[in-house]
Amino acid sequence: MEMIFSKYKTQAIFASLILVVLLAVLANFIQAKAALFAAVFIAFAGWKPSKTWQKISHVILLVVASIGLILHLVPGFNNILIWQDRLFGDNSVPHTFYLNFDKALVAFALLFYLFRQQGLHEKASQTTRHLLMVSAVTIVITFSTALLVGVIDWNLKLPDNILLFMFSMLFITVTAEECLFRGVLQRALTAKLGVWSVVVVAVLFGLAHLPFSAGFAICACIASLGYGYVYYKSGQIIWPILQHTAVNFTHLFLFSYPLLP
Repeated sequence: MEMIFSKYKTQAIFASLILVVLLAVLANFIQAKAALFAAVFIAFAGWKPSKTWQKISHVILLVVASIGLILHLVPGFNNILIWQDRLFGDNSVPHTFYLNFDKALVAFALLFYLFRQQGLHEKASQTTRHLLMVSAVTIVITFSTALLVGVIDWNLKLPDNILLFMFSMLFITVTAEECLFRGVLQRALTAKLGVWSVVVVAVLFGLAHLPFSAGFAICACIASLGYGYVYYKSGQIIWPILQHTAVNFTHLFLFSYPLLP
């Protein structure tokens, strides 16, 4: 009975995701060619391979496709410009915000992947209190380092018209990044590297932020160690998502955002 329920639950989730894609086409958020890519990507993410070579190929192709979407290399997504060159303070570089439907596809397709791989509700090996403490320490060390290397400065603020940006940051940007780096990469590497997978993926996460600056990449790497640790100890993707969101919101409201000029 449980297997039958799980099968229908998987089908229901897949059908719901495809319905969202179709609605996005009707709303002109994505074009037909992007919708076809999205349907294939979602179906592939939900595939559960059994053989070792299939599992390796699955992870590699998911990573490649996800990076292509995050870098906006896949055509047909009509991402919406919300603001351009907005200044969050006198000591901040201009910031541009798009509502990225290609990145949203990564977030929800990889959540579907984790559901199929039973990676959403694995048993935690540490208490909630311990994980919250690690999250708090991560925030302190990350921003202490950022202040030390000079990529940010204190800038307490409460920006207006910020709710959509916060929603996008949590449910699109952070969820996509954590599902990719923790849910796919770290999860795949843990079987071979154990806790060292946390370090390897943290370095990769830092390198992904290198285009911003070397100092920012170092801070991203440090924060990523915390994200990776709570995922390694909890087995639940919600923990790095919430920790990453807490770091980003702290950055937005308490410091120069996104960086010093």
